Amino acid sequence: MTGVKPWQIVVIGLGLLAGSASVFYSCRSFRDPVQQATEAQMVDIHTGDLFVATFPDGHPVSFPAKNPTTSELTLYPVYQRDNKWLVSTRYLSEIRKDKSVKAGLLVDGKSGEIKVASEKPKRADVFGR
Repeated sequence: MTGVKPWQIVVIGLGLLAGSASVFYSCRSFRDPVQQATEAQMVDIHTGDLFVATFPDGHPVSFPAKNPTTSELTLYPVYQRDNKWLVSTRYLSEIRKDKSVKAGLLVDGKSGEIKVASEKPKRADVFGR
């Protein structure tokens, strides 16, 4: 071995250039930062009532959330797609285990489709701000 060959210097230079570009791209500030959600739509899995609540600033939240009327942990996040209300599949196994879920409320146990009592959510402070 008589030293470094010219092609090895080129490979090392390209590696350093690629590494520098990667660090620059990762650390630069973007003009449009990601906006976090400020509120959540939730459904009561016992009644089908819809609620909307504002997230507390700087505090974590967990689901199920407490229903402000019954004080039971029955509120799960819900979203609407193709005119259907869906509970995240993340919570379906927990919802299926709940024996108090109103019959027919969970329309499809695989997709998370749920029947809501009203299309208009009630505003409530369920996160205890």
